[in-house]
Amino acid sequence: MVPASLRIASFAARFSGMPLSGGQRHTAYRAFLDTFSVAIAAQKEEAARIARNHLKEVTGIGKASTWASEGQRVASRRR
Repeated sequence: MVPASLRIASFAARFSGMPLSGGQRHTAYRAFLDTFSVAIAAQKEEAARIARNHLKEVTGIGKASTWASEGQRVASRRR
């Protein structure tokens, strides 16, 4: 089974930049707003703190920021 992140990266790498229809653009816009809104709203939740701590353990401290990370910086790849 191919990981979702690899499938998404593969799609993005092959994306030709073709024009999107109004409906496709609207759907993408709504999906982005939903994802970003949930990330911001959940930043103070215990699960978000656990996820940030785990990410820091896996990658270490670096220059990359994460969504709603309260200023925490992580490395851009695994140690």
